[in-house]
Amino acid sequence: MKILLTSDWHIKETYRGREGRLKDFLLLTNKLIEVINEKEPDYIFFLGDLFHTLSPYIRKDVLNFGKEMIEHLAEKVERFFILVGNHDMWRKESYLNFLDERPKITVISSIEKVDIGKMKVVFVPYGFPLPKENGDILCLHTDVKGAVTSGGKVLEEGIERVLGYDFVFNGHIHKPQNVNGIICVGSPLQHDFSEEGEKRRVILWNDGKMEDIWIEGLPSFRRMEVTYKKQAKQLLSLAESSDDYFEVTVPVGFDISVFEGYNRVFFRWKQISVEVEEKEKSEPISFEDAVIDWLKRNSVEEKLIPKVMEEVKNVWEVA
Repeated sequence: MKILLTSDWHIKETYRGREGRLKDFLLLTNKLIEVINEKEPDYIFFLGDLFHTLSPYIRKDVLNFGKEMIEHLAEKVERFFILVGNHDMWRKESYLNFLDERPKITVISSIEKVDIGKMKVVFVPYGFPLPKENGDILCLHTDVKGAVTSGGKVLEEGIERVLGYDFVFNGHIHKPQNVNGIICVGSPLQHDFSEEGEKRRVILWNDGKMEDIWIEGLPSFRRMEVTYKKQAKQLLSLAESSDDYFEVTVPVGFDISVFEGYNRVFFRWKQISVEVEEKEKSEPISFEDAVIDWLKRNSVEEKLIPKVMEEVKNVWEVA
């Protein structure tokens, strides 16, 4: 029996307020189809965070894209199991139930024990405690103590070690790693500049043997500094020849007009960055002002800020 494990796709339509992100998930779909055609898994286990938006108020085109993506992949296996992650919930309830009505798709929003062949698989969605009974495979979406995030932070809270299972697979943590026997599958594509340089994978479980399948050729996130016009020309060539995302630090006053229309190139100004850092050290600010400041520094369009703030307040109130 073969199981393909993947997690944390975070499907969305924009990055920092700019359209075009769905194109990346279409490329991911094609990569996964290549893997499925070659490896011929019997099942797919998705370990949480299918969509990115922390509410059911997702654009219709994004919902339809995600539904079609899952249906297309599910056609190629016996069953596609979707474990509910923290991004798949609104007010502590899953909003993925509409997928449960589709053929070959099972959405798991509470602890479930599933017999697959001779294997006992236990699924534990985000926010649920670990079950006391044992099994062969345990699938989670949770924090793991000692795991390293893409930003380099070592998690000080979370589960430490799980006994009673031959294999423990976890989503939630985007950076692939194994911590005290807990296998953090990781996301198959990069999501932000904090993930620059990180490799991405899916895992094939084949009757107890595991194979890391590294996903290459998808858009990546890259940081660089540009000071001279020659460097800007080189960046322009990179932007024209790839679908990568670029975060570029430039001196104040540097002419960036040539990059107008390049939705995947973002700029940071040296002097502004220093001023903001000094301000943050010396002047306490409100939560709302901090969020607005962060949005502006990350190139979110001005007209989108009120809508984003409304969503942030809703999530904050629920939390």
